[in-house]
Amino acid sequence: MAKASSQPLAECSSFPAAASHPLVSWSTDSGPVKWTSGQHSPRDGHSRSVRMKALLLCCALLASAAGNPVENVALRGKATQSSVILGWAVPAGAYNAIDGNLDSDYYHGSCAITNYQMSPWWRVDLLAPHKVLHVAITNTVLYPERMNGAEIRIGDSIENDGNSNPLCYTIPNILAGATTTFECNGMVGRYVNIIVPGRWEYFTPCEVQVFAYPVEKLSCIGSG
Repeated sequence: MAKASSQPLAECSSFPAAASHPLVSWSTDSGPVKWTSGQHSPRDGHSRSVRMKALLLCCALLASAAGNPVENVALRGKATQSSVILGWAVPAGAYNAIDGNLDSDYYHGSCAITNYQMSPWWRVDLLAPHKVLHVAITNTVLYPERMNGAEIRIGDSIENDGNSNPLCYTIPNILAGATTTFECNGMVGRYVNIIVPGRWEYFTPCEVQVFAYPVEKLSCIGSG
């Protein structure tokens, strides 16, 4: 086994099930680190030498198991969109979709609304890379079909306004006024985009919640 560093080894012996959680990743890129207390991976039933990249995630998972939900990090983000509808009587900017208000009537001024355009999109910058568990979207009660076929994309690239980042989910539909959650299984990225690709449309998300962990809080504090 490689010599341990002076820093403490990452461990999560109190929650061995974390070894198979989609947000916990393992590597041996800088030498092996023993899975603490001889715990067995529930994935394959055998002890193995691993480097755990998610010590603080384990703590977060324990807290979640105790009933504390993952945080909606979009509330601290910065939102933008492809355009803003012209001549609208109430606010319709991108921020409306991360204001914490799930009101689904866009006449009340809490939904984002683009102009009618080809492939409209909306984006939130989480300000740092995050591991995203799931994204919850509140659809407008008026013309809910505008959400049909929208893609959720997550990544660190701003190329093509972030709309070429990896795909989390293609939304078949969201009922009028409903909030629907889409699993992203720990995809990593700073930017979360929602785009309606390939057609002319207004885009009107009323709220976008991004439940995620900051990546900097998931880095291993030990090394091999």
